[in-house]
Amino acid sequence: MRVLDDGKLLVLKKSSDYAPYTLVNTESGTVRSLWRISAVYGGDCDALLVKNSDDLYGWVNSYGSTVIECQYTNAYSFSEGLAAVEKDGLWGYIDETGETVIDFQYPKASSMSGGYARVYLDKRYVKVNDLYQEVPAGYGVIDAQGNICIEPQWDDVVFDGYVHEGVVKVVVKTGSSYGDRLYGLMGLDGTVRLEPVWTDMGKFSEGLLYVHKLTKNHYPCERAGYVDASGSMVINLVAMGIDGAYDSCDEFENGLAKITAWIDKGGRLSRNILDNVIDRDGNLLLDWQDRSMYWVTDDVFKWSTYNDSSVTYYRYTDGKLVQTENPLTSSAQSKSAFMKQWAIVSDFSEEGIARVSLGAEKSPYVDTLMYATGPYGFITRDETLLVEPVYDDAKSFSCGLAAVCKDGLWGYLSTDGQVAITLQYTDVTSFDQGCAFVQQNDSWSLIDTAGGILYQGFSPVGGYSFNLEFENGLAVVDVKGTLQIITPEGMRVF
Repeated sequence: MRVLDDGKLLVLKKSSDYAPYTLVNTESGTVRSLWRISAVYGGDCDALLVKNSDDLYGWVNSYGSTVIECQYTNAYSFSEGLAAVEKDGLWGYIDETGETVIDFQYPKASSMSGGYARVYLDKRYVKVNDLYQEVPAGYGVIDAQGNICIEPQWDDVVFDGYVHEGVVKVVVKTGSSYGDRLYGLMGLDGTVRLEPVWTDMGKFSEGLLYVHKLTKNHYPCERAGYVDASGSMVINLVAMGIDGAYDSCDEFENGLAKITAWIDKGGRLSRNILDNVIDRDGNLLLDWQDRSMYWVTDDVFKWSTYNDSSVTYYRYTDGKLVQTENPLTSSAQSKSAFMKQWAIVSDFSEEGIARVSLGAEKSPYVDTLMYATGPYGFITRDETLLVEPVYDDAKSFSCGLAAVCKDGLWGYLSTDGQVAITLQYTDVTSFDQGCAFVQQNDSWSLIDTAGGILYQGFSPVGGYSFNLEFENGLAVVDVKGTLQIITPEGMRVF
């Protein structure tokens, strides 16, 4: 099942090559079969992109009625009121009535994004001062009216991560391999912001973009730093005097970025790849070390070795970096005897309760990863033992209830540690949106937080319990080989 248009439209897959797709309009309750349709793509209730048995694309609405005839050899879903479509080997753009807005003239095209689209043109001749000049084949940018904003002459044009700053990344190929490329920036007004001379380019974050240019020997960097959308170098890393080439640097997040450099300790073979953290003014905030950086909250990041043998947490506020403790666990968790007695402590739930395990084993796949083996209990943030570790298995609290298992039967505990729903099920899911799926006597039911049955007599699709979940307020279940769609309240939609 695919859920589209915020849950208003459901697309049920074909049960065989000869069966139709089924459309379910959850607002009107209508069900329609799509015959002679071989594929259904994205869209909404008013315009759903489909492909017919002749491999031609068109659009239907949620009632299965044709909106735009299947006539195009290729097409993309509507974006910003326009759809890119192909006919007779050329691409153009149509509106939601099927009228052509931008003529079919491009061998390649993409969907509109932010009022612009990436297009491709073959080699052509343009008249300049009464003389025709050859323009090489390439990619460029047009606006929603079809006006050329960036002349199609580049080996590629990249929107993602750039267009929101009013620019695009342009690519010039210098060889046959992927690494033989140079990058630059063009403004959507057609102006050159950065000449295509850079050997690496990141994406914009917090208004800054990482770029570097290697020498022919790839060491050291000729130029490296962070630029703004105008192409001005805001943070010049090479000018900071580090003796080495900046190999790769992260995007800015919460005012900071991790930078990585080859640090020369005396000769090429003694170079080390080391990391540091800079602020938006280009200040180095830590010593050079081999570390990874991971934000655990909006103002605290984890600074650790790659196997977590050494971990430090730093808080960044008001332009200052201060060492701190892991904010996701209580400070006592790493110090008190009460916390040390547990092999595994899960994250605390919204109810302020964590699942604990007395036993743990090393993962056979990742040496540094441990997994709980039980028995399981629960504790509160103030280090109170809420539930003794007596359960064979347990899930974290959700919606005020936690699933627990003993002697092969599952039930649910309330936040006071008492049994709220008797241990009687052979399999269960955690509560979500006020309901949970439970199995009893080889049959599944949907129950509420009091244990009352909302819907019953079904199985998971494919027989796998992980398929029992709600997406946009709807879940698909199998009733004796027939798919049914239900809501968290137990109402059958289809």
